[in-house]
Amino acid sequence: AHINLAAISKEEKVEVEQGAEEVQLIQHIFNKTKVAIISWGRYVPWPVVQNLLAAGTQVKPQLEEREVSLFFSDMAGFTSIVEQLVPEQTLVLLSRYFNDMSKIIESFDGVVIEFIGDAILAVFGAPAKVRDHALACVRATLKMQRGVQKINHWSQ
Repeated sequence: AHINLAAISKEEKVEVEQGAEEVQLIQHIFNKTKVAIISWGRYVPWPVVQNLLAAGTQVKPQLEEREVSLFFSDMAGFTSIVEQLVPEQTLVLLSRYFNDMSKIIESFDGVVIEFIGDAILAVFGAPAKVRDHALACVRATLKMQRGVQKINHWSQ
């Protein structure tokens, strides 16, 4: 049987067996949707993707003036540190640092905008409004300082 839905291009035909065609079609569409969402998450901060999925709304480009708190950090002495490490150790250190710090930022409703070398740029109060975004940013920063101490201890 040939079934054609909006999630599948007009040229793409999905072959399915009789009796299970609806289930197989749903699985096929689900797999394509999952790939699309993961791809989208590479270009849009993952918490933003999750919020949009949870809200079930369509993305509409819009411009809104809003007070937010920006967070920027970089590792003190990073160049000196990595000069003493082999590339694999540098990768493990950065991965651990970015992973741990991102979790903290997200736990205070912040969104990581990007990683720039060894630096992190994040925003509190957008795209989702956070009532006390400045306080959330400061609390996240204090917790990240404690997290960096743990990473320093771990890396020695």
